[in-house]
Amino acid sequence: MFRIDTATAAPALSAPAAPGTPGYFTEGDPTSGTPATTVSADFLNMVQEEMMAVVVAGGVTPSKTTRNQVLTALQALFPSIAAIFGVGQSYHDLTTATGPLARAVNTTYTNSTGRMIEVQVAMTTSAAGWYTWTVDGLTMWGAGTYGTTNGGTVIFKVPAGKTYSVGCTNGSPTLVQWVELR
Repeated sequence: MFRIDTATAAPALSAPAAPGTPGYFTEGDPTSGTPATTVSADFLNMVQEEMMAVVVAGGVTPSKTTRNQVLTALQALFPSIAAIFGVGQSYHDLTTATGPLARAVNTTYTNSTGRMIEVQVAMTTSAAGWYTWTVDGLTMWGAGTYGTTNGGTVIFKVPAGKTYSVGCTNGSPTLVQWVELR
């Protein structure tokens, strides 16, 4: 998309004429005296500016030789639906997982999925305290325990590429279940 640049193009956008009755294009009909639709500069300027607004909003530099600028801009403005949290993802019980998906309390992991994930961890602890989770260095406090062998669950989201861990402020935590939406 590129603004018109012919020798007869106006150097500035003129104010549009007052709006008329909305309608549709016609080829006309000479037998009935219906004239073909006249395409005005107002209409063409409106279409041009609407298209240019999409191109520029999408971060695309207007070019006379590129024929997919509107598509490129729309793709930048509206990423694939697959990138939406939860779409194409499913819950995985990692409580007894082995290998790279093995999970343990007080261990830091990195979300390398390329998408946001949700983590749900249930655990017990041997002393009164708070269950905590840390995402990208920020520790948050969740359920509290008031005696020994009390349990609780923390649920949180982890942006793509960020680190995360789960722990507690007192006692020795015991993992009951670790589930991730990934």
